[in-house]
Amino acid sequence: MIPRSILLFLLTAAAARAGVTPMDESLKEDGVTVITVKYDGANIKYGKFNFKATAGEYHYNLYLPPDYNKDPKEIYPLLFMQSPSGNAGLGAFKSRVKSGRYVVAGLVEARNGEWDPILANFCAAHDDVLKRVRIAEGFKYMAGMSGGGRSSTFMPDLRPGFGGCFPQGAGVWPNYNEVPHNPNIGMFLSMGNTDGNARELPGLHKLLPPNVGFCPVYFEGGHTSAPAEVVEQGFDWLEWWSYYGSPTQAAAKPMYTQQFNKLTAQAASGEFEKYELLDKAEKLANVRSLGKDKEIATKLTAMKKAIADLAKAEAVKKELPARTAYQKIADAELAARRQSKGDFSAHKRLMAEASAAYEGVAKKYPGTIYAEKATAAAARTKTESELPHSTK
Repeated sequence: MIPRSILLFLLTAAAARAGVTPMDESLKEDGVTVITVKYDGANIKYGKFNFKATAGEYHYNLYLPPDYNKDPKEIYPLLFMQSPSGNAGLGAFKSRVKSGRYVVAGLVEARNGEWDPILANFCAAHDDVLKRVRIAEGFKYMAGMSGGGRSSTFMPDLRPGFGGCFPQGAGVWPNYNEVPHNPNIGMFLSMGNTDGNARELPGLHKLLPPNVGFCPVYFEGGHTSAPAEVVEQGFDWLEWWSYYGSPTQAAAKPMYTQQFNKLTAQAASGEFEKYELLDKAEKLANVRSLGKDKEIATKLTAMKKAIADLAKAEAVKKELPARTAYQKIADAELAARRQSKGDFSAHKRLMAEASAAYEGVAKKYPGTIYAEKATAAAARTKTESELPHSTK
């Protein structure tokens, strides 16, 4: 017979395991662990709005990138995801979050419906994951489809340290213009060309402050999640925004520094690739004032010389004019996406112009890396320019 004291201990331990997930719980690498958390029911204030978030147990699906435990000093970007039907998984985001080494928190109870349980699930998951894994402040993001897309324009304002959102198939939440927003948050929005919610985009353009990063992209489809190629485009833009485009966040300095060191240490297959890595690192250091650190300042001095020496190499001299021409068109494309102001016909016309400009770069600089990139960009923008429109 098991003694009463031991039996009581075993029952208590089992009950604990069935409740909130312990902080020392083993977590899967390149896999998902379901985490149970509790929300205490504290009200959530957002500008003039006061939400009575529902107390109780909530859950999130925690994904860790491969080799998370290999370097205890490495910090990671964090992506929250919300699905219209709840129990958010990785879906088309799986490949990019793995290659980009993202931690992902897929909200389980949050789904289309009342805001209160969505808020509770998000806040409980957010506050837990920051204690459980190594997260980079300033590099937190949220993505979602439909109602989850609206949430992604809302939730990041409730906690500090967010860098962007990725709404899919929806605009912003109804009272977006009545509350203050984090100026560091860039918005990449994807929309199917036959999605009825596309009619919201003209109004959305009017709501967004002019200094907020915004990149709307259409794809062929209805009210559905972004396809894998648009996901890649979205993360490329969001990462550019967080490293180079957004206002500098003091709390994000560790991630800026980690990225700087990764760029300088990354192996290159040729002279031009090495030139680009060092050039990106130098620009990051300049944009984020990393040179105030003595160690980085020393690296920058050596880097400037290395960049100047590489610029003399024939392979680099061949590529630089093509890169300059390509980047000029890429900047114009981004500006055009905002310039269209949600008018689908204007958007298509501007994308057609961008496609023609990219084709011009490809023809002028054949045999270069950026000619290949221009060819791909020309095809991408041409496809977008030729999409039929039937959202009524």
